[in-house]
Amino acid sequence: MVTTVVGSTARADSHIAKYQAAFVSKYTEHEVERFESSELDDVARVQGALMSRPMFSDKKLVVIRGSSQNSHLSDKLQDWVADRGDQTELLLIEPNIDKRTNYYKWLQKQTDLHDYSPKKGQELVNVLVGISNRESVELSPSDARYLIDRIGENEQLAVSEIKKLSVFDRIDRQLIDEHTEPAPRSKIFDLLEAIALGNNARAMQLYEDQRAQRVEPQAILAMIIWQLQLFALVTSTNKPLAEVSKSAGVGEYPLQKAKAATRGLGYGGVASMIDKTLHTERLIKRDYVNPDQALRNLIASF
Repeated sequence: MVTTVVGSTARADSHIAKYQAAFVSKYTEHEVERFESSELDDVARVQGALMSRPMFSDKKLVVIRGSSQNSHLSDKLQDWVADRGDQTELLLIEPNIDKRTNYYKWLQKQTDLHDYSPKKGQELVNVLVGISNRESVELSPSDARYLIDRIGENEQLAVSEIKKLSVFDRIDRQLIDEHTEPAPRSKIFDLLEAIALGNNARAMQLYEDQRAQRVEPQAILAMIIWQLQLFALVTSTNKPLAEVSKSAGVGEYPLQKAKAATRGLGYGGVASMIDKTLHTERLIKRDYVNPDQALRNLIASF
Protein backbone atom coordinates (compact mmCIF):
# COMPACT_ATOMS: atom_id res chain seq x y z
CA MET A 1 0.00 0.00 0.00
CA VAL A 2 1.32 3.43 -0.96
CA THR A 3 -0.33 6.53 0.49
CA THR A 4 0.48 10.12 -0.50
CA VAL A 5 -0.49 13.15 1.59
CA VAL A 6 -0.20 16.51 -0.19
CA GLY A 7 -0.27 19.88 1.57
CA SER A 8 1.04 21.59 4.70
CA THR A 9 -2.28 22.36 6.39
CA ALA A 10 -3.57 21.16 9.75
CA ARG A 11 -5.76 18.67 7.89
CA ALA A 12 -2.68 17.14 6.27
CA ASP A 13 -0.85 16.94 9.61
CA SER A 14 -3.88 15.28 11.21
CA HIS A 15 -4.08 12.65 8.45
CA ILE A 16 -0.36 11.87 8.77
CA ALA A 17 -0.54 11.59 12.55
CA LYS A 18 -3.57 9.29 12.49
CA TYR A 19 -2.05 7.08 9.80
CA GLN A 20 1.18 6.57 11.71
CA ALA A 21 -0.59 6.11 15.06
CA ALA A 22 -2.81 3.39 13.58
CA PHE A 23 0.19 1.57 12.16
CA VAL A 24 2.23 1.82 15.38
CA SER A 25 -0.67 0.59 17.51
CA LYS A 26 -0.81 -2.58 15.38
CA TYR A 27 2.84 -3.23 14.47
CA THR A 28 4.89 -1.12 16.98
CA GLU A 29 7.25 1.82 16.44
CA HIS A 30 10.17 -0.55 15.72
CA GLU A 31 8.72 -1.23 12.26
CA VAL A 32 8.65 2.44 11.19
CA GLU A 33 11.54 4.02 9.29
CA ARG A 34 11.34 7.75 8.53
CA PHE A 35 13.25 9.91 6.06
CA GLU A 36 13.18 13.71 6.17
CA SER A 37 13.87 15.69 2.98
CA SER A 38 17.40 16.48 4.19
CA GLU A 39 18.20 12.73 4.28
CA LEU A 40 17.09 11.80 0.77
CA ASP A 41 20.47 12.23 -0.92
CA ASP A 42 21.37 8.83 0.54
CA VAL A 43 19.41 7.02 -2.16
CA ALA A 44 20.88 3.61 -1.32
CA ARG A 45 19.61 3.85 2.26
CA VAL A 46 16.10 4.73 1.06
CA GLN A 47 16.16 1.81 -1.36
CA GLY A 48 17.34 -0.53 1.38
CA ALA A 49 14.50 0.54 3.65
CA LEU A 50 11.94 -0.15 0.93
CA MET A 51 13.35 -3.52 -0.11
CA SER A 52 14.20 -5.02 3.27
CA ARG A 53 11.74 -7.19 5.16
CA PRO A 54 10.26 -6.28 8.55
CA MET A 55 12.16 -7.66 11.52
CA PHE A 56 9.58 -8.22 14.23
CA SER A 57 6.16 -8.40 12.54
CA ASP A 58 4.30 -8.90 9.26
CA LYS A 59 4.49 -5.25 8.15
CA LYS A 60 6.85 -2.31 8.12
CA LEU A 61 6.19 1.36 7.30
CA VAL A 62 8.56 3.65 5.42
CA VAL A 63 7.76 7.37 5.68
CA ILE A 64 9.38 9.73 3.16
CA ARG A 65 8.92 13.51 3.34
CA GLY A 66 9.57 15.72 0.29
CA SER A 67 10.54 13.10 -2.32
CA SER A 68 9.35 15.44 -5.09
CA GLN A 69 12.17 17.87 -4.21
CA ASN A 70 14.79 15.25 -5.13
CA SER A 71 14.41 14.38 -8.82
CA HIS A 72 17.05 11.63 -8.66
CA LEU A 73 15.13 9.86 -5.92
CA SER A 74 11.63 10.45 -7.31
CA ASP A 75 12.62 8.90 -10.66
CA LYS A 76 13.93 5.75 -8.95
CA LEU A 77 11.09 5.61 -6.47
CA GLN A 78 8.58 4.83 -9.20
CA ASP A 79 10.47 1.61 -10.01
CA TRP A 80 11.12 0.66 -6.40
CA VAL A 81 7.44 0.93 -5.48
CA ALA A 82 6.61 -1.74 -8.05
CA ASP A 83 9.45 -4.00 -6.83
CA ARG A 84 8.96 -3.71 -3.08
CA GLY A 85 7.29 -6.52 -1.18
CA ASP A 86 3.68 -6.46 -0.01
CA GLN A 87 4.93 -6.40 3.56
CA THR A 88 6.16 -2.78 3.17
CA GLU A 89 3.76 0.15 3.41
CA LEU A 90 4.94 3.51 2.09
CA LEU A 91 3.72 6.92 3.25
CA LEU A 92 4.81 9.81 1.02
CA ILE A 93 4.43 13.29 2.53
CA GLU A 94 4.52 16.17 0.04
CA PRO A 95 4.05 19.58 1.70
CA ASN A 96 4.99 21.48 -1.48
CA ILE A 97 4.78 19.63 -4.77
CA ASP A 98 4.53 20.99 -8.31
CA LYS A 99 1.27 19.53 -9.60
CA ARG A 100 2.36 20.06 -13.20
CA THR A 101 5.09 17.40 -13.00
CA ASN A 102 4.94 13.85 -14.30
CA TYR A 103 5.81 12.66 -10.79
CA TYR A 104 2.64 14.21 -9.36
CA LYS A 105 0.60 12.61 -12.14
CA TRP A 106 2.18 9.26 -11.30
CA LEU A 107 1.31 9.73 -7.63
CA GLN A 108 -2.29 10.44 -8.60
CA LYS A 109 -2.55 7.25 -10.64
CA GLN A 110 -0.43 4.82 -8.64
CA THR A 111 -0.95 5.81 -5.00
CA ASP A 112 -3.80 6.55 -2.63
CA LEU A 113 -3.43 10.33 -2.81
CA HIS A 114 -5.04 12.72 -0.32
CA ASP A 115 -4.74 16.38 -1.32
CA TYR A 116 -4.94 18.79 1.60
CA SER A 117 -3.59 21.83 -0.26
CA PRO A 118 -4.97 25.09 1.17
CA LYS A 119 -8.39 25.96 -0.22
CA LYS A 120 -8.70 29.18 -2.16
CA GLY A 121 -11.39 31.27 -3.81
CA GLN A 122 -14.84 29.72 -3.91
CA GLU A 123 -13.56 26.48 -2.37
CA LEU A 124 -12.47 28.39 0.74
CA VAL A 125 -15.82 30.20 0.86
CA ASN A 126 -17.57 26.82 0.80
CA VAL A 127 -15.34 25.51 3.60
CA LEU A 128 -16.15 28.48 5.85
CA VAL A 129 -19.88 28.32 5.19
CA GLY A 130 -19.80 24.56 5.82
CA ILE A 131 -18.06 25.01 9.18
CA SER A 132 -20.53 27.69 10.25
CA ASN A 133 -23.45 25.41 9.30
CA ARG A 134 -22.03 22.60 11.44
CA GLU A 135 -21.69 25.08 14.31
CA SER A 136 -25.33 26.18 13.76
CA VAL A 137 -24.15 29.71 12.97
CA GLU A 138 -25.49 31.79 10.09
CA LEU A 139 -22.84 32.93 7.59
CA SER A 140 -23.66 33.98 4.02
CA PRO A 141 -21.24 33.27 1.14
CA SER A 142 -20.82 37.01 0.55
CA ASP A 143 -19.84 37.58 4.19
CA ALA A 144 -17.44 34.63 4.01
CA ARG A 145 -15.80 36.32 1.00
CA TYR A 146 -15.65 39.56 2.98
CA LEU A 147 -13.79 37.80 5.80
CA ILE A 148 -11.29 36.31 3.33
CA ASP A 149 -10.79 39.73 1.74
CA ARG A 150 -10.19 41.29 5.14
CA ILE A 151 -7.76 38.80 6.72
CA GLY A 152 -6.19 37.29 3.59
CA GLU A 153 -6.64 34.05 1.66
CA ASN A 154 -5.25 31.85 4.45
CA GLU A 155 -7.34 28.73 5.11
CA GLN A 156 -6.02 27.97 8.59
CA LEU A 157 -6.43 31.57 9.76
CA ALA A 158 -9.92 31.86 8.22
CA VAL A 159 -11.09 28.60 9.81
CA SER A 160 -9.70 29.74 13.16
CA GLU A 161 -11.56 33.06 12.89
CA ILE A 162 -14.84 31.32 12.01
CA LYS A 163 -14.52 29.02 15.01
CA LYS A 164 -13.76 32.03 17.23
CA LEU A 165 -16.82 33.88 15.93
CA SER A 166 -19.07 30.83 16.26
CA VAL A 167 -20.02 31.92 19.80
CA PHE A 168 -22.42 34.29 18.02
CA ASP A 169 -25.64 33.20 16.29
CA ARG A 170 -24.85 35.11 13.11
CA ILE A 171 -21.57 36.23 11.54
CA ASP A 172 -21.94 39.39 9.45
CA ARG A 173 -19.63 42.15 8.24
CA GLN A 174 -20.06 44.31 11.31
CA LEU A 175 -19.07 41.41 13.55
CA ILE A 176 -16.11 40.58 11.30
CA ASP A 177 -14.90 44.21 11.46
CA GLU A 178 -15.21 44.27 15.25
CA HIS A 179 -13.45 40.98 15.98
CA THR A 180 -10.79 40.49 13.29
CA GLU A 181 -7.67 42.35 12.20
CA PRO A 182 -7.28 43.28 8.53
CA ALA A 183 -4.26 41.91 6.71
CA PRO A 184 -1.87 44.57 5.34
CA ARG A 185 -2.32 43.23 1.80
CA SER A 186 -6.07 43.74 2.09
CA LYS A 187 -5.50 47.39 2.95
CA ILE A 188 -3.11 47.81 0.03
CA PHE A 189 -5.81 46.50 -2.30
CA ASP A 190 -8.18 49.10 -0.84
CA LEU A 191 -5.50 51.73 -1.49
CA LEU A 192 -5.18 50.79 -5.16
CA GLU A 193 -8.93 50.46 -5.53
CA ALA A 194 -9.31 54.02 -4.22
CA ILE A 195 -6.77 55.19 -6.80
CA ALA A 196 -8.65 53.38 -9.57
CA LEU A 197 -11.80 55.19 -8.49
CA GLY A 198 -10.00 58.54 -8.52
CA ASN A 199 -10.08 58.92 -4.73
CA ASN A 200 -6.45 59.77 -4.01
CA ALA A 201 -7.31 61.31 -0.64
CA ARG A 202 -8.69 57.97 0.52
CA ALA A 203 -5.62 56.21 -0.88
CA MET A 204 -3.31 58.54 1.04
CA GLN A 205 -5.26 57.97 4.24
CA LEU A 206 -4.88 54.19 3.83
CA TYR A 207 -1.14 54.70 3.35
CA GLU A 208 -1.02 56.79 6.53
CA ASP A 209 -2.85 54.00 8.39
CA GLN A 210 -0.22 51.47 7.31
CA ARG A 211 2.63 53.75 8.36
CA ALA A 212 0.92 54.34 11.73
CA GLN A 213 1.01 50.56 12.20
CA ARG A 214 4.77 50.72 11.52
CA VAL A 215 4.61 48.95 8.17
CA GLU A 216 7.76 50.03 6.33
CA PRO A 217 7.49 51.82 2.94
CA GLN A 218 9.46 49.04 1.23
CA ALA A 219 6.95 46.45 2.47
CA ILE A 220 4.05 48.59 1.27
CA LEU A 221 5.75 49.00 -2.11
CA ALA A 222 6.19 45.22 -2.41
CA MET A 223 2.47 44.70 -1.74
CA ILE A 224 1.55 47.40 -4.27
CA ILE A 225 3.66 45.63 -6.89
CA TRP A 226 1.98 42.31 -6.08
CA GLN A 227 -1.48 43.82 -6.45
CA LEU A 228 -0.52 45.56 -9.69
CA GLN A 229 0.56 42.18 -11.07
CA LEU A 230 -3.00 40.97 -10.49
CA PHE A 231 -4.34 44.11 -12.16
CA ALA A 232 -2.11 43.41 -15.17
CA LEU A 233 -3.24 39.78 -15.35
CA VAL A 234 -6.93 40.63 -15.57
CA THR A 235 -6.61 43.61 -17.93
CA SER A 236 -4.24 41.94 -20.43
CA THR A 237 -6.49 39.04 -21.42
CA ASN A 238 -10.06 38.13 -22.24
CA LYS A 239 -9.66 34.57 -20.96
CA PRO A 240 -12.03 33.35 -18.22
CA LEU A 241 -10.71 34.09 -14.75
CA ALA A 242 -10.76 30.40 -13.86
CA GLU A 243 -8.30 29.76 -16.70
CA VAL A 244 -6.12 32.72 -15.70
CA SER A 245 -6.14 31.52 -12.10
CA LYS A 246 -4.97 28.05 -13.06
CA SER A 247 -2.20 29.18 -15.42
CA ALA A 248 -0.89 31.91 -13.11
CA GLY A 249 -1.18 29.96 -9.87
CA VAL A 250 -3.29 32.70 -8.26
CA GLY A 251 -6.58 32.28 -6.46
CA GLU A 252 -9.65 33.14 -8.52
CA TYR A 253 -11.16 35.35 -5.81
CA PRO A 254 -8.30 37.94 -5.79
CA LEU A 255 -8.57 38.03 -9.59
CA GLN A 256 -12.30 38.72 -9.35
CA LYS A 257 -11.60 41.65 -7.05
CA ALA A 258 -8.86 42.93 -9.35
CA LYS A 259 -11.21 42.70 -12.34
CA ALA A 260 -13.83 44.79 -10.59
CA ALA A 261 -11.29 47.37 -9.40
CA THR A 262 -9.77 47.91 -12.86
CA ARG A 263 -13.01 48.19 -14.80
CA GLY A 264 -12.47 51.89 -15.41
CA LEU A 265 -8.69 51.71 -15.91
CA GLY A 266 -8.03 49.27 -18.72
CA TYR A 267 -4.62 47.84 -19.53
CA GLY A 268 -3.17 51.23 -20.46
CA GLY A 269 -4.03 52.72 -17.08
CA VAL A 270 -2.60 49.73 -15.25
CA ALA A 271 0.57 49.81 -17.37
CA SER A 272 1.08 53.47 -16.46
CA MET A 273 0.72 52.66 -12.76
CA ILE A 274 3.23 49.83 -13.10
CA ASP A 275 5.77 52.08 -14.86
CA LYS A 276 5.53 54.71 -12.12
CA THR A 277 5.79 52.08 -9.39
CA LEU A 278 8.85 50.40 -10.88
CA HIS A 279 10.50 53.80 -11.33
CA THR A 280 9.88 54.52 -7.64
CA GLU A 281 11.28 51.12 -6.70
CA ARG A 282 14.50 51.84 -8.64
CA LEU A 283 14.91 55.23 -6.94
CA ILE A 284 14.49 53.69 -3.49
CA LYS A 285 16.89 50.81 -4.19
CA ARG A 286 19.58 53.22 -5.34
CA ASP A 287 19.10 55.41 -2.25
CA TYR A 288 18.21 58.42 -4.35
CA VAL A 289 15.11 59.29 -2.30
CA ASN A 290 13.56 58.91 1.12
CA PRO A 291 11.33 55.77 0.87
CA ASP A 292 8.40 57.28 2.78
CA GLN A 293 8.35 60.46 0.69
CA ALA A 294 8.79 58.43 -2.50
CA LEU A 295 5.67 56.39 -1.70
CA ARG A 296 3.69 59.51 -0.94
CA ASN A 297 4.77 61.02 -4.26
CA LEU A 298 3.88 57.81 -6.06
CA ILE A 299 0.35 57.70 -4.64
CA ALA A 300 -0.17 61.38 -5.48
CA SER A 301 1.00 60.75 -9.06
CA PHE A 302 -1.47 57.99 -9.85
